Amino acid sequence: MRLIKRNENIGLIRKADNSIYAKKINGGLCKIIDNECVTVIQEEIDSFRVYDGKLVYKLFNHRSKLFSIEGDIITEIMSDDDKVSNISSGVLFESKLQIYYYINNDFLPSGMYLLGSDLELERSENISVYSTKIDQHYFNKSNKFVYSFNRHHEERYKIDISDYGRVIIRHRNTGEVLSDEPNEIDGELFRYQGLLYVPLKGGQLLALNASDGKKSWIWEHDRLGAYGIVGDKIYKQDGKEVFEIDANNGGLLKSKKFSDDALLVDFHATGPIWVYPDVIIVVDVLSGKICMLDRLSLKVIEFFTINKKLPFSNNAIVWNAGKLHILDLENTLHIFDQFQN
Repeated sequence: MRLIKRNENIGLIRKADNSIYAKKINGGLCKIIDNECVTVIQEEIDSFRVYDGKLVYKLFNHRSKLFSIEGDIITEIMSDDDKVSNISSGVLFESKLQIYYYINNDFLPSGMYLLGSDLELERSENISVYSTKIDQHYFNKSNKFVYSFNRHHEERYKIDISDYGRVIIRHRNTGEVLSDEPNEIDGELFRYQGLLYVPLKGGQLLALNASDGKKSWIWEHDRLGAYGIVGDKIYKQDGKEVFEIDANNGGLLKSKKFSDDALLVDFHATGPIWVYPDVIIVVDVLSGKICMLDRLSLKVIEFFTINKKLPFSNNAIVWNAGKLHILDLENTLHIFDQFQN
């Protein structure tokens, strides 16, 4: 990879609508255009989300106000000095963005609005936020349960994860069982067609039928890791290895052990996994080592280091249009492209 640009004072990067946004530390919001950080909003941003082609945002110094910007047009969506608004990071509900609010000095949300594409607010009596959606079924979780709700926020079913596998810890050298506990959820729910996937603390991956919550399959594994999905292929990295799993039936399609590759003998992946249609990216967040694999073959495309620690966050890396954007813990955004000889 060839370093082509560094941008400093960046606190977060996020890809949305094929654009990359960069939130500055104690500053405004930028869009990365031709490797430059082009200012979109001058004032300090508290939070933002791209919705229906519009940038919906809240300013740090105006916590009771909500705005949107589309092109050069800024619209004030909400202003109420008695309320502090927040933009939900959950899945859209009925194709609308959820905006929940607090009465000043309260710790729990007091209510919810649904924001439509016309920027009109509709009051909602329910304040539930969901992590994913399949058809008209909405899902969220706790450590021990998966919950399913219908579009009226009525609970359809609750799945006790302790019924699926165990969390077994063994002695590294002897294999002796040191502890054996009921399973819990470890990671975010994700989906493909009619299946809901639940990463488990014991290392397994559970697939549930979204319609009734019944087990479709479980992929047995004994190491924690991070997951990503593209189409009907699920990918997991467990620090030592990358696995490709059939999303339909849980069959293992292929794997790559880092120690088997001469380039990666001493590499240990820590942090998320980033899966794109063409590449998979895994990193060591402590050393700043970056490994890029061809998604179809799992062969190494690039392996290098930026010699900086990385955040343990999905918002630390974005691959877009042949360029790799890496945000380090010192708030510097490094932009690389694939140098062609």
